[in-house]
Amino acid sequence: YILTLFESLNQKQKLFQRDLFAHQMRSSFLNIFINILLDFSHNILRDEIISIIYQIASTNFEAFFGELYDYINNRGALSSDQVNLLISHFSHETDIPSFTRNLSVLLNDYKFLLSQN
Repeated sequence: YILTLFESLNQKQKLFQRDLFAHQMRSSFLNIFINILLDFSHNILRDEIISIIYQIASTNFEAFFGELYDYINNRGALSSDQVNLLISHFSHETDIPSFTRNLSVLLNDYKFLLSQN
C-alpha cells in the first residue's frame, strides 16, 4: 500500500522531480530500495520496488548509474572485484523494460556472487 501511495504522489505531484527530493531524499530512498532488493527480503514486492527505482532514477539516469556502484559496494558483502564485475555488466539502457531486465539480472548475479563467498 505504501509503495502505491509513493507512486501516486509522484504521478500527481511529481515528487521525484522536486528539488527537495532530488537534493535531500533521492539517495536515501534509492539506497533503501536497492538494499531491500539485494536482501531478497520482500521479493513479493520486487516489481513494484523496481518500478519506483526506475521512476526515481529516470529523473537523473546519469547520477543513478554513477551511484549504483556505491550502493552495492557499501554493503560490504562482495569484494571490489565482484562489485566491479556486476557494475560492468549492468547496461545503461533507460527504457523501462530494459532497465527492469538489467536490474533483475544484476540482482540475480549479486545473489550468485554472494553464494560464492
